Parts: sequence; structure tokens; C-alpha cells
Amino acid sequence: MINISEIEKLMAIVGGNPYLIKLALYEIYQHNISIDDLLKTAATDVGCYADHLQRHWWHLQQSPELAQAAKTVMNSNQPVQLETMQGLKLHSIGLVNFQENQATPRYDLYHLYFRNRL
Repeated sequence: MINISEIEKLMAIVGGNPYLIKLALYEIYQHNISIDDLLKTAATDVGCYADHLQRHWWHLQQSPELAQAAKTVMNSNQPVQLETMQGLKLHSIGLVNFQENQATPRYDLYHLYFRNRL
């Protein structure tokens, strides 16, 4: 049985994204695991989000400048001012949001995954 605390943890890491929640619920159902267990590997290359995260990683590897901009955002605990085109590209692929023209990771999942890879 899933409790409210676990749901809040899941929502915090994926920001309520329907696709990411669907992946999590499928994984929980298929493997009969708790949300807490799922979250232990969520931001890794073996978790239920591995394919999703690796697709984003591949996009970043195609452009060193974009990867550097993503690194700046993912390694910061504060919103970051980016060059306009880099910010727009990161936003268009779904990795960042903007707060008054400053970028932040769209989801905590991305922050956790990419801060260790970039």
C-alpha cells in the first residue's frame, strides 16, 4: 500500500510529470517494490528512469557547449543566468525551467542524475 509520504517523495523528484509518474507506477507494480526502493535508484543508470535519462545525456553529448550550460545549472543550488540560445535549447529538450530569465533544473531527478555526470 502506497502512503501519502511516499507519493510526496515521488512527486518531489519528478515534479508531477505524468510520463515519469507512469514509469514509476509501472515499475512499482511490475516488481512489487515501494516508492522508497524505487527512489534509491531513480537517478542512476539502473533505475526505472535510466532510458529517459540516458536519452537526455545523449543529447547533451552531441553539443559540448550545451553540456557545459547544463553542468552549470545542475551543479548550482541557485537559479543560473545562461546565454540565451543555450537556455532555450535546454528548455526545449525539457531539462530546465526558467525563473525570471534564470535557469533551474526542471526536476530534482535531472539535478541528481546530471550533477554526477557533467
